[in-house]
Amino acid sequence: MFELKLLSHEGIPGALAKAERYRLLNQPWEAECIYRDVLQVDPDNQDATIGLVLALTDQFNSGSTAILPRAREALHGLRDEYQRAYHAGIICEPAPGGSCTVPGRARPRWRTSSYSRRSRSTSKLKPFVRPATTTSCCAGTPARGY
Repeated sequence: MFELKLLSHEGIPGALAKAERYRLLNQPWEAECIYRDVLQVDPDNQDATIGLVLALTDQFNSGSTAILPRAREALHGLRDEYQRAYHAGIICEPAPGGSCTVPGRARPRWRTSSYSRRSRSTSKLKPFVRPATTTSCCAGTPARGY
């Protein structure tokens, strides 16, 4: 029987790049596996934790109800309060076109609870928003505050 090798610390940057490529190729389950392998070797790797949350949210349209709790559980690995609030908002946000990203729920039922969770998450971001400046990379338009 084969014995699987653990990822080395030197291989983490390459693994993260490969996982990002899998996400871009619309294969989030492959990316999830790689991010979990990285976190097994380096449990405090913030790039892998963020990638894992995003790979899980990419799978919301698959219809599995087990993904949402796994995405929320992955948030606990984020140390930065801003990152945790930001990605919690992504988990609660509706998909493009107005369909629900929360698997297994119909739109009328989730609208209130999802909206209130997203509001609570994004309200935590307000202290982090920078004030708008008057300069911009585009001539004649004010710069946005982010």
